Amino acid sequence: NDIWLFGRKRGTGESIWDIKKQLGFVAPELARFFPSNQTVQKVLLSGFFDTMGLFRKPSPEQEGLGMKWLEFLGLADRAGKLFTQLSLEQQRLVLLARAVIKQPKLLVLDEAAQGMDEVQRAVFRQMVDAICVHLPLALVYVSHYDEDVPACVDQVLVLESGRVKGRFLRGR
Repeated sequence: NDIWLFGRKRGTGESIWDIKKQLGFVAPELARFFPSNQTVQKVLLSGFFDTMGLFRKPSPEQEGLGMKWLEFLGLADRAGKLFTQLSLEQQRLVLLARAVIKQPKLLVLDEAAQGMDEVQRAVFRQMVDAICVHLPLALVYVSHYDEDVPACVDQVLVLESGRVKGRFLRGR
């Protein structure tokens, strides 16, 4: 049990909230857990609080950063729309921004492009690459398909039946 996470040894009094603060996460099923009355902006801003919906008032600085993310994604005009009214690709982009809005040390994308068509997956990969260039974070990208993995991923661990089948460095 000699486990260290974000500079702290396991069992030294860290709470789940201390850990979640350092972690961003996106998976396909995540979109289903937000209340149906949540707007795009509220879903995005909930990333500051690690909640499945926005239930407290964000600061003006947080709201401003949220709008900058929506502008970056090309979704600023949809800020007030219900999250459920977005396309699958747009929802995933909002969830991606939600995962990084608090600038976590680790971003985990678990089959985050699942269900998207080829063009949508390419746009998603480009956004992940852009984020990795601008934010100091480690990325774990889980995918069954090598073509879905963004260029910023430089090390690959191949699993088969739960066991490591291979490890290799990936050229950019």
